[in-house]
Amino acid sequence: MLLLGAALLVCVVEGAGSWYADVYNVNPAWVFFGLNSAAMIPLFVRNFRGQLKRPSFLVFLAGWAIVHGLLVLTLMLWVPFLYWIPAFALEMFAGYIAARLLFGVVASDKI
Repeated sequence: MLLLGAALLVCVVEGAGSWYADVYNVNPAWVFFGLNSAAMIPLFVRNFRGQLKRPSFLVFLAGWAIVHGLLVLTLMLWVPFLYWIPAFALEMFAGYIAARLLFGVVASDKI
């Protein structure tokens, strides 16, 4: 049931984003960028729950989400699909290492 609910939520959000882009003549790449950046929020909440009260860490997470959105757009436009998984793994690894070095934060392993 949760998987079905998640799939319906994704359909509604994607449909609303596409409708918004169509009605207001927004480039679909911006909608895709925004949705991919926002998709990082559940990962951040799950892994960094205890640090979400620190404004500097929230700025770091916002920057990381922007980098993720730009990476997804870049990969889609210019990089073959074969290299996407290693690129995402490298991006996540670099983000976690940056969080560790800049803020001394260790991601939670709770699911």
